[in-house]
Amino acid sequence: MRTIIWKCMECESETRYKGLCRDCTIYDEETGEITMPIQRKRLNSDRTLWESPIKMGSLATKDMLKSMRLSRQKRPSKKQISLLAEEIKELQEAQSELSNEGEGLIEFGEPVEIKGDDE
Repeated sequence: MRTIIWKCMECESETRYKGLCRDCTIYDEETGEITMPIQRKRLNSDRTLWESPIKMGSLATKDMLKSMRLSRQKRPSKKQISLLAEEIKELQEAQSELSNEGEGLIEFGEPVEIKGDDE
């Protein structure tokens, strides 16, 4: 494991632990409380100042947004699904009956009678 080095930028002292520099931090004489803290800075392995990497969140794509919207939608219950399946089955049976009868189709050239109220 690599050791991390921390450095006080005022007195140039290096340590292996982070925190306040005990030499440069100013304390109150009576109570011993910290009046002006001096924080150590982290160094890289080549002794330059360490900068935290910039973390960018993942960019939302169209597919991600679509899947997020779909996941938030309310899903039908089992009872609703069974009712929908029955309706679809009834509609398919009605369509098959209409197509089997052959009625209701008008071919071109066939005379069509229109009944009116004035006759």
